[in-house]
Amino acid sequence: MKDVATCWKDIVRQIQQARKVYLFFDFDGTLAPIAPRPEMVTLDASIKESLRRLSRSDKYVVGIISGRGLGDLRQMVGIDGILYAGNHGFEVEGPGIIYVNPAAIMSRKVMESVSQTLARELRALPGAFVEDKVYSLSVHYRQCAKGDVLRVKDIVDQATAHYRTEKQLRATFGKKVVEIRPFADWDKGRIVE
Repeated sequence: MKDVATCWKDIVRQIQQARKVYLFFDFDGTLAPIAPRPEMVTLDASIKESLRRLSRSDKYVVGIISGRGLGDLRQMVGIDGILYAGNHGFEVEGPGIIYVNPAAIMSRKVMESVSQTLARELRALPGAFVEDKVYSLSVHYRQCAKGDVLRVKDIVDQATAHYRTEKQLRATFGKKVVEIRPFADWDKGRIVE
């Protein structure tokens, strides 16, 4: 893989020559800074205006991809006429498309059960909480005491062990968060493809 800086001129040339350019942006930590809690994140007005300007051009198709739930993502960005991919691409909406990955639909009952277990178990750990995003879960521990982080991970491991063994769920680690998703060969990159 090449470093973008070494081939930037070539990238610019290709964009200038293309008739249609698809621009996909991640939300948290890319378009908007990470915040202590998901609901505290805001999209800077200048970035929102840049996205809006790009989306009005016939040359560009703008998409926002996030681990957030689709409704939350749409509300955070608030631009009509662009593509939104929530839950790591398990659900997508935009001009001419409404999509939910079948694996996400099938795993919903399991997600509900795991969400309830995690909410109950995490209650004793200040700063830890589970965010139920319908087709995935996020266990946040950014505001936990350092001594509680391993306990959070143990709780997630215990609550998901059976479902991971049965290949119903997978758990991955992000920036002070554990993401619990349907077990499928699917992620942000696959939805872009």
